[in-house]
Amino acid sequence: MHPLVSVCIPAYNHERFISESLLSVLGQSLRDFEVIVVDDASKDGTLAAARAHRDPRVAVHRNERNMGPSFTLNAGMRRARGRYIALLASDDAFLPGKLEEQVAYMDRNPGTLAVFGFAEAVDELGNVLPADARPFPAIFRQANRSRAQWLRRFFFEGNCLCAPTVLFRREVMRDVGEHDVRLLQLQDLDYWVRICLRGDIHVLQRPLTRYRVHGASLSTKGDAADARVYWESHKVLRNFLAIGERAFFFDVFPEGPSMPASDTLPLPFMLGRIAASSHLPALQLFGLEVLFDLLGDERSREQLAAAGFRPSDFHRLVAESDPFHLRLLGRRADLLAEIRHRAGAKLARAGRRIGQAVRQTFGQRS
Repeated sequence: MHPLVSVCIPAYNHERFISESLLSVLGQSLRDFEVIVVDDASKDGTLAAARAHRDPRVAVHRNERNMGPSFTLNAGMRRARGRYIALLASDDAFLPGKLEEQVAYMDRNPGTLAVFGFAEAVDELGNVLPADARPFPAIFRQANRSRAQWLRRFFFEGNCLCAPTVLFRREVMRDVGEHDVRLLQLQDLDYWVRICLRGDIHVLQRPLTRYRVHGASLSTKGDAADARVYWESHKVLRNFLAIGERAFFFDVFPEGPSMPASDTLPLPFMLGRIAASSHLPALQLFGLEVLFDLLGDERSREQLAAAGFRPSDFHRLVAESDPFHLRLLGRRADLLAEIRHRAGAKLARAGRRIGQAVRQTFGQRS
């Protein structure tokens, strides 16, 4: 007999935390579940710590080689047998009643594909972080929106939902697919967008998960992570090209009807124009790529020309955009040059004053 809920835990180098994660699931008021742990070839004692839990509902597997978080999560989801699937990171923990409350909501709302909740952010020692800690936990306290409003929020502002709070229907795996293993920073956002393109989501308005924030996450992500976010962003945005219904597109992008010939223009063109007009470089890059591809097709090029958008208009739009931060880099270079010039001038003046003082001192002694 299949369990009601499958809890999938991808694990990597979390020997200190995985027992807390497992105990938070095993202590849930809803008892009809299975736990699937997939260890991603951890270098510490994570695997042994997971296997130490002898509960028959816990199954522990291991990748032969380190394959990354999305691959490992997919490996667990493929083994899931439950009607519902919940995700949990190996350093996070469920709060009491989490599964019971979410299953009850999903049973009452058969049209909802996934249900989320708030996250209670904690540090490495388990201390709850203050409400004004940045960027957590405030970003995960989201009011509910319509499906179109969620998609608009994801398009312009990125992720705001906490993956370890989610519970979704098994059909999501069939209809949406697996997590994209090519993504590292934005695989969650990519999945939420793909879910919302198919149906509704909901956020329960209370904390459901303890979300572990490690020291480095409280400051900056680092150059490598920032570079990945920038690159992955416009890959995730390509999901929006799947919107094929004009009325729903205008629900997501109400600025669309204000465009000339909006009733006949291809939706990808309007999406490209909206993105290219944004002040965000990743959106600009995505929008320009969409328009570039459309102009590469002769039929689309003729259709756009009839609506008043020609290759020359695209060239002008490219010149006005700055997806590679070149203007910003140029301003920074000018500023650094000015700083160096002023610093050099100050050093030169200081050197002259010192030289003058030395000459005066030795001149008086002679």
